[in-house]
Amino acid sequence: MTVIRSPIQFLSYHESLKEPVQKALACPQVLQLLQLIERKIHIEVTDRIKGDAEWFWEKSIICLSPKLLQRAQANWIGAIVFELCNAFYTSEFQRVINSTQDTEKLVRSIEWIEHRSALLTHSMMLQIVSQDVEHDFDFIIPDFEVHYALNQISGHSEAIAEQHSSKANYRGTLYYPLAELDKNARLIIKHLIRSKTLGTCLKLGSKNLHFKEAVSVLHDYAGHSESFKKAVCCIEHLFPKTF
Repeated sequence: MTVIRSPIQFLSYHESLKEPVQKALACPQVLQLLQLIERKIHIEVTDRIKGDAEWFWEKSIICLSPKLLQRAQANWIGAIVFELCNAFYTSEFQRVINSTQDTEKLVRSIEWIEHRSALLTHSMMLQIVSQDVEHDFDFIIPDFEVHYALNQISGHSEAIAEQHSSKANYRGTLYYPLAELDKNARLIIKHLIRSKTLGTCLKLGSKNLHFKEAVSVLHDYAGHSESFKKAVCCIEHLFPKTF
């Protein structure tokens, strides 16, 4: 006789998280995910983590930051679903971390797994919240290389390097090493990537410019600003078919 346990039995959480957890569990894909994980997971709120959320497989705990809970509830749900996806990929994370010595390969591999989690989360969130609700997973760039570039300039990839190896040994895949890109260069790269992938305009001075127009204008100013020069160069190498 086969005994089928309810996937909800695999999850425990603080009472304050009851509503977002129940909304997440209303999605059939999330319930299926819990069944596939096959381990008891506890969700707690703690200020002991640096980011919004983190999966700790050693203790089977998903930690959420109090700062996350100050934001819209859709972001709580997204974070919970994302970390459940990461829990599903635990064996892949462990294999990469235990077998990869090279920092560049290690960070890239972890980002690759998390990109798959992000895409899964995006798919599930379409079923959980209304499409007009903004949240952290309302748009995930399908192209891994572009997604990875965005995570690099945001500091996410550097944090992974620091956690599992050494930030000093991590260069990244952009044209210039991350250590040579200041805040201004990173901000410009971020806005240009979003403009390219979302098809939105970028405001420069009093003008709203499309992606290629914005790059052209920044290119003209590259001789006067090292930040502009490096940002434009990184973008041109990230999207070579566009130029």
